[in-house]
Amino acid sequence: MRRYYPLILLSLLLLSACSEGKLEQHVQQVAEGEVPDSVKVMQLATEILQALDQKDYSAIGDAVGNHGRVRFSPYGMVDSLQNTLTKTELYSSPQIEMAWGNFDGSGDPIQLSVDDYFKKFVYNQQYASDPNVQTSCNQPIGSGNSLNNLKTFYPDHHFVEYYFPGTAEYEHMDWSCLRLVFKKEGDSFLLVGIIHDQWTI
Repeated sequence: MRRYYPLILLSLLLLSACSEGKLEQHVQQVAEGEVPDSVKVMQLATEILQALDQKDYSAIGDAVGNHGRVRFSPYGMVDSLQNTLTKTELYSSPQIEMAWGNFDGSGDPIQLSVDDYFKKFVYNQQYASDPNVQTSCNQPIGSGNSLNNLKTFYPDHHFVEYYFPGTAEYEHMDWSCLRLVFKKEGDSFLLVGIIHDQWTI
């Protein structure tokens, strides 16, 4: 089975549409037994997406690390005042309400439990199973009338985006996306940001 591992990695590279470096360079790295950071990030993001689909907060917490925090952004604009949670906080009290920012349009505070926030601002679409969802690495897909400052706020980080393009019924204004942001720590990556984006008023 081990001899097929490079082929699996090569397939991931072809599907990931990563912007970091050239595809030829990545293929050469795989052939030489090296795994590019972009492939590591894609593999980790896939595992996290499955955990989100199953509401497995402990697995998501493991990606945050024992001493890290993950920042939650309900919209594309990230700021330093947004809610951050540790590994323990993430899954120890999923039903306790907390502040997550403000709703677009009304400006009302977003006061939700972890469970309810994840339903509305994290896994609001079937990103893991919907065939219409597009995936990219280090390159945003979704864009609307709100600012996306991910690359400014996280200038040296990797991210994976899962983009649901919306439906013709609503002229694709019901698009949304999930962006998972990672920080490199040695040879590993930690989850530091979970960003939701959609069409805003």
